[in-house]
Amino acid sequence: MKSWLVLLVVVAACSSDNPSGGPDASTPAPDASGPDGAPGATPVIGKIAWTPPAGCVAGTPGLFTLTFDVTDADTPTGMLTIAGVVPHCTPTTFSSSPATFTCPDFLPYTDNTLTVADPQGHSAMMTFTMSPCQAGMVP
Repeated sequence: MKSWLVLLVVVAACSSDNPSGGPDASTPAPDASGPDGAPGATPVIGKIAWTPPAGCVAGTPGLFTLTFDVTDADTPTGMLTIAGVVPHCTPTTFSSSPATFTCPDFLPYTDNTLTVADPQGHSAMMTFTMSPCQAGMVP
């Protein structure tokens, strides 16, 4: 009787509905799950760069131009959600590159952020500081 039970366990463990003999199609493949458990790649912020206006004078509001590069290995860039915040400038938000906004140019602004999210719920965020009349880039 014991050998019959062992034989049933072996047969059950080796059976497959997949005629190729490989893993069943219903068995999930290993993935690069994010912290939320959703499969797929996390977006990457490659860089954020900004330039002040030509002839910028500290203390005088000026038009800054900001550009950024974002990618996601498994999502087209056009399907990514971009949310940027520069709270001391006008407008205070941006969602495309390039973005332009007017800043007062009198203090370094340390609470600027860029967040990018994909449809699977993965996201990346980068903060950056802009100084009056100075170009810059992160990372």
